[in-house]
Amino acid sequence: MREFNTSGQNIPEEHYTLMRPAPVKKGMKMVGSKRYFTIWAPR
Repeated sequence: MREFNTSGQNIPEEHYTLMRPAPVKKGMKMVGSKRYFTIWAPR
């Protein structure tokens, strides 16, 4: 049975997971160009 993960490593087989490839790609591009960003995730 999957559970919600609120801390630590996310394991898709054990935790509910929302894949977001477009924001991850954008974030990786920003890190590569030495820029920063904020992740905001309300609970």
